Amino acid sequence: MDDAREIYLREPGPLVVRADVQTGGRGRLGRSWSSPAGGLWCTVALPPPRALVDDPGLAGALGPLVGLAVVEALSGLVELEDLELRWPNDVLAGEKKLSGVLVETTAGGPLLIGVGINANLDPAQLGDGLRTPATTLRELTGREHDLDELAIVVGRHVLGRVGSLGAVGIPSEVLEAIERRLAYRDRTVVVGDRSGSIVGLAPTGALRLCTGAGLVEVVSGELSVRPAG
Repeated sequence: MDDAREIYLREPGPLVVRADVQTGGRGRLGRSWSSPAGGLWCTVALPPPRALVDDPGLAGALGPLVGLAVVEALSGLVELEDLELRWPNDVLAGEKKLSGVLVETTAGGPLLIGVGINANLDPAQLGDGLRTPATTLRELTGREHDLDELAIVVGRHVLGRVGSLGAVGIPSEVLEAIERRLAYRDRTVVVGDRSGSIVGLAPTGALRLCTGAGLVEVVSGELSVRPAG
């Protein structure tokens, strides 16, 4: 992401930067991001959409939009259909993490969208202590994948979905596509001090939860699933 920002500032315009390996990969909330050889570690740098410039509060809509873009790219390229979105920024396959997204906005600079996909890896390469069990494209499909092709396809889908952001946030038809992919819709989840069942998303990207106190919208936090029983 740092390299993508520097390149963009020299030559503004949409671009995709891919790394073979990252030694300082980062995820949400300042966490480290394991980025060994064989994964797709890329950043899409682009001009911020007008809606985001006019209303920076819409930044929360970008994680779900980009998550949908990754799902669509993978579904079309490697024929994976049963992918889900864990709010706000993960792509799951069978409740195992396949991809993560990190969005950074900079005043006067580009919109930076980092996408990590566990591609040609063994899950063991990602190390111990993962918050969510991981899977990889190779494990799911039984073959290797062209990382350059994958980066290009993901970049195109990201540009299209981010470009759909409107004045009120995520358009209704796109919101419906995201909600159809939302993970844990039939289970109790916890986000911060809120506990309830997922109803859907607001156009701003906030998670709508049905709680004991009624319907609430959660704009940030770490989502976990409450064990049954």
